[in-house]
Formats: sequence, C-alpha cells, structure tokens
Amino acid sequence: METWVHPERLSEKNQEAKNTDTENIKAFGGDFGAYGYINRTGKFDDCDIASHNNLNPIRLINHISPYLKGIKINKIADLGCGLGLTSNALAERFDDAKVYGYEISTEAIEYAKRTFKKPVFQLKGIDKNTVFNHSFSFILAQQFYPFTREITPHSSLDYPISIMRVCLEHLEDKGMFVIADVLDNPSFIDKRLGECRKAFPEYSFTVKVTYPSKIVDTFLFSNRYLSILYCLLCKGIFWKMNFKLTSLILITKKQSHS
Repeated sequence: METWVHPERLSEKNQEAKNTDTENIKAFGGDFGAYGYINRTGKFDDCDIASHNNLNPIRLINHISPYLKGIKINKIADLGCGLGLTSNALAERFDDAKVYGYEISTEAIEYAKRTFKKPVFQLKGIDKNTVFNHSFSFILAQQFYPFTREITPHSSLDYPISIMRVCLEHLEDKGMFVIADVLDNPSFIDKRLGECRKAFPEYSFTVKVTYPSKIVDTFLFSNRYLSILYCLLCKGIFWKMNFKLTSLILITKKQSHS
C-alpha cells in the first residue's frame, strides 16, 4: 500500500510547497516547508530544519570514514541529500571522488546548487524503477524515508526492500552502502535486519553505533541494548549539545575467498 513516504506522494507535497508564498512557507511545516523557507530567506534559525537535516555532517563522516578504509572511493551517492550539507562535506573529505546528491525537494536542490559547487545535485525521487547513470563505491542514505519511516514490527517491507535493491544494484562490488538514522527511532529498518539479510544473502549487514568517546564505545556500546538505554538516559544532554547518537547499517558484498 502506498504511503506518504513514496515518491509520488512526496512529489505532491513538493509541488504544494513550491506553490506556497514566502509569507506562509514556514507555516507549511515539515522538511518541504523548512527547505522553502531557507531557500527563500537564507535563515536557518527560524525553522525546524534540524529535525530534517544533519547540520553537523562532519561528525557523522568522521564515524563512517574508518569503515571505508581499503575501499577506493571514486563516486559517492548521497540519497535524500536535502540542502546539500552532507554532500558538500563528503566532497571536502573525499577530494578525489565525485559526489552526487539526490533530493526530491525542488527548493532544497535550488539551495544546494547555489551554495555548494563541488557536488553534483539532481532533483530526483528514488523508487524501485530508478536507474542511476553511475555505479558508486559509497552510497549514503542518511535519515532517508524508505528506511526510517512507516516501518513497524509487522509492516510490509516490500517498499524499503525494493529501494535497497536499487541501491545495491548500483553499488560497486567492493563498495559500501551505509544507512544511518538516530539510534532511538522506532521506525528505523535496523529493527528488521533479519528480513533484509534473507532478501540479500550475498551481502553482509553490520550495525554500528556512533559514540562520544572511545571509552564509551569499548565498554558500553559493544552491547546494543546497553547503548539504547544509555541513549535514552542521556538523550537530553546530547540533544542540547547537538549530538544525536546514530545507528549505522554497513552493507557490503560478501567476497569470495576462492
């Protein structure tokens, strides 16, 4: 069953936001309202953009980078790139790679293209029929709706699995696909990885959690349940510090040793 996270519905919402005048765009709300407000006014402080975009992508990239060692990063896809902040940070970090940011919001892409010159941005909704012009050595899906919304213990995974298949079809054999979301999101697909593993038995799925220090990582986050408890207890402190504990799903193709 089609829900609001499907590209067709999001495209309708995008059009509604485009047709909303500047005076009322902030009240439109959600990510489309925030993108429109920032694109037209340049102001970040007066809207809830922090709920929809990672405003400090360097921290996330710092956590992901060690897992990418040994992978030759040539082309990077940033799915649901929003305003382009993470795409630009990736382009700065991986200077020799070409970074492509894909987003369904017209105004987010307008802002990204106007503000950041290194990545290539494209207005594009991702569905099961999507074909990219490239294969990628690194694909990032950060707070990407197909994997972070409308997923319950008993919901159908047909849609997120179909999007995952598109991503893996465009992943280089020795590349890595990373899905990221805040740790305590009950709709994150990490809760149902067993079904993902069955759908893609030729791939390895590994869950990692970002952490504020090596000590915490070593003695606490080695246990997933303790890490969730720690996140819940300390959520208020981290939130004020603009630090959101993040769950990472690292997906790579199993390599033959023959």
